[in-house]
Amino acid sequence: MLDDIVQFIKNNKSFYITSHVNMDGDAVGSQLALKAALTKIGKKAVIQNVGLVPTVYQFLPFWKCIRTESPRQKSFDGIFVLDCGNVTRTGGILTGIKGKSLINIDHHMSNEHFGDLNWVDIGASSTCEMIYQLLDTLSIDMDRDIATCLYVGIITDTGSFRYANTNALCLEIASKLVKLGVDPKEVAEAVYEKSTFNKLKLLGLVLANAQISHDGLIVWTRVTKDMFRSTSTNVSDVEDFVNYLKSVRGAQIALLFRENDNGEIKVSFRSKGKTNVSKIAALFNGGGHFNAAGCTVSGMLDEVEHRVIQVVREYMDVV
Repeated sequence: MLDDIVQFIKNNKSFYITSHVNMDGDAVGSQLALKAALTKIGKKAVIQNVGLVPTVYQFLPFWKCIRTESPRQKSFDGIFVLDCGNVTRTGGILTGIKGKSLINIDHHMSNEHFGDLNWVDIGASSTCEMIYQLLDTLSIDMDRDIATCLYVGIITDTGSFRYANTNALCLEIASKLVKLGVDPKEVAEAVYEKSTFNKLKLLGLVLANAQISHDGLIVWTRVTKDMFRSTSTNVSDVEDFVNYLKSVRGAQIALLFRENDNGEIKVSFRSKGKTNVSKIAALFNGGGHFNAAGCTVSGMLDEVEHRVIQVVREYMDVV
């Protein structure tokens, strides 16, 4: 499938690029790197997403080219959907956008293969790892800017090479990106060491609400709309909060319940060991990876929290 996508790019000129709502480092980095690379070889590419680029990633080269408003051009040769398990996760942004082929590039095991060209590699650490392979196959001269975008996607999706999805290939690619000029210290400081004071206040509230099951295997907490309002923060500030819960000694599953404005609850799952949380998330029409997944559930926070934890417990008792 990689060769098919390479040939499609060579044979066409205009491309539309998008990803999932609530962009993370892999979504931002893969989109920026792909657009920059396509521009380098004389192609036209635009990026559109639902929602602004999270503040933490606004140090990346040409991040401002990610637009939220609809482009004047509505018809493209190709439509790239990156790092997205299904079309729904794009937030409806593809409405009115036309293309010869929809190209789905992703690494989530829950991917629904919704494209005309589907390159889904669940063994890849990140979509940025896959985009590196795509650009390398196209023989595109990757510069420091492209390398930095790709590096950010790889380190954020692997938790700075701490997660189970860290593999030999992503480490090899990271080394090559550093040789292209990426400064690991500079990137790490930008991503992990420039938190706002308001985000720290929000973290304090979230951790103060943490609970743990009687056997210590499940730990969870919540983020309410009131917490966001009282700390002047937003959903992009909680991206990594669930990992604090996962660090609890003895805990096997960590859950973060986030209250949305539309009456739905976003649930983030993290696990250690042999618990496949993507299968639990799938029970609520979600998905993701073996140790990291998510879903959105309609209902009141207390009710959703109780229901999801009950399902998690039942799943753990079975496996």
